[in-house]
Amino acid sequence: MIRHRFLVLLILLSLLLVVHPIAIRVGTAHTLMRMLTASVFGVAMWNVFRSRRARALGLLLGIPVIAGRWMSLSNPSLADTWVPFAFNLATALFLGYCVVMILAAVYAESHLTREAIYGALCGFLLIGAAFGHLFYCLEWLVPEDYQVAATPTQMHNEREKEALYMYYSYAALTGMSDPEVSPRNEAGRSLVLAEAVLGQFYIIVVLSELISLRVSRVPARLEA
Repeated sequence: MIRHRFLVLLILLSLLLVVHPIAIRVGTAHTLMRMLTASVFGVAMWNVFRSRRARALGLLLGIPVIAGRWMSLSNPSLADTWVPFAFNLATALFLGYCVVMILAAVYAESHLTREAIYGALCGFLLIGAAFGHLFYCLEWLVPEDYQVAATPTQMHNEREKEALYMYYSYAALTGMSDPEVSPRNEAGRSLVLAEAVLGQFYIIVVLSELISLRVSRVPARLEA
């Protein structure tokens, strides 16, 4: 595996999670968030997508993400149009593709390394981010699909709405209850349930398997 192939991506994703809620109120933090987002995209294109075909598909999925973000920032009036929905849907697809390619790279390696575990952790964080964008899309398609303990201003502010659903997504992914948001109908409940099950499956099967394999090889090396 390439040295620090997934460690850099894991650091960038962790920083993005920390900066994202702060960026709602602080302008400089928002600039940093945009820089981190661009860095995540660049690292994914270079380190995650290794073949020409993978990079071509990554660009095909990633260009709408960049275009949608740029259009939303340059013209805030687009918040009432289809652009935010298209941007969030494209972002969810791009992140989902990243997860698939990361897991394919991890399980394709003949020797388990720390980078494989870093890659699996990146996949877990990316799943949470992808579902956060899907929650936004569902709310756009079915208004008031989620009961939110937030002020009307928060729900009409695109940044705060995006941050709220991202927080809700990671709460569902990790099994943490969130009293601020609750689904009102079957579509919302199904999406939350799908993420919760996927999150537990990922922790139990993927992360536990990789960590146990990593730990089991330590005594073997010591005996040798």
